[in-house]
Amino acid sequence: MIHEVIGCVTVAWKPTLSYKLSTATLKADSINLCSDSDWEGCIEDFSAAQRTKKASGNVISVQIIVPDQAC
Repeated sequence: MIHEVIGCVTVAWKPTLSYKLSTATLKADSINLCSDSDWEGCIEDFSAAQRTKKASGNVISVQIIVPDQAC
């Protein structure tokens, strides 16, 4: 769906996207976004982190990562 949104559905090679929450540790691996269920997991992770941090007033962000690969 993201490829549709950014207008690259017809591109032959699409990078594998992943995400990382701002609450993750620096050494934590990013999580792949290869399927609809992965995207749903991202939303669930964000919602859970938001509920946890809501009391402290911290802002939580999601970084979508595009690997730096040559095709």
